[in-house]
Amino acid sequence: MPVIIFGGVYSGVFTATEAGAVSVFYGLLAGWIIYPVFFKTKADVALSTTIRNSAVNSAAIALLIASAALVGRMVALGGVTQQLIDFLMGITTSKYIFILVINLIFFVIGMLLETCTSIVLFTPILVPIAIAYGIDPVHFGAIMLLNLEIGLITPPFAANLFVACRMSNTTMDEIIKPLLPFYGVCLPVLLITSYFPALILWLPKATG
Repeated sequence: MPVIIFGGVYSGVFTATEAGAVSVFYGLLAGWIIYPVFFKTKADVALSTTIRNSAVNSAAIALLIASAALVGRMVALGGVTQQLIDFLMGITTSKYIFILVINLIFFVIGMLLETCTSIVLFTPILVPIAIAYGIDPVHFGAIMLLNLEIGLITPPFAANLFVACRMSNTTMDEIIKPLLPFYGVCLPVLLITSYFPALILWLPKATG
């Protein structure tokens, strides 16, 4: 499956989103035909259980997106974004200071919330503010994602660390020290991403 998924995405046969559907099709093909026919084995998990779990996860995501859309609509109708722009502009008109503040905000958010949740909730509010400061939306998106991903491996509420500890049967204290080299790499990359937008934007501009 990894060969099919990564090969298809990197070769341009299908997108990352379409890869999800391809993986489901391959899983059904393997579970129903390949393994029973060629290896004489059956899947341990019933199809009904898989469908039920997928439905629950999809419903949770749909509820999140619907709630975020409602919040975004309320923010737009209430003029909250413009009020935030006026407030921040009253403090500083420097986009570099704004980027520093955004880095700190998203770093903390990344420690507390899952990445997709953070993106859905905060993008509609903060992107217009970033544009008002003259920051390209693609550049802002790169800053946001990098901060959120660093936050996922930063205690005390690092979601990825809890998953890693559970899978490796280790404690949080044991896993912190091996993570230090990652911070040593990620933080300079974050600074470069934040304050050298040309490095981020050259590819989108080159491809139109």
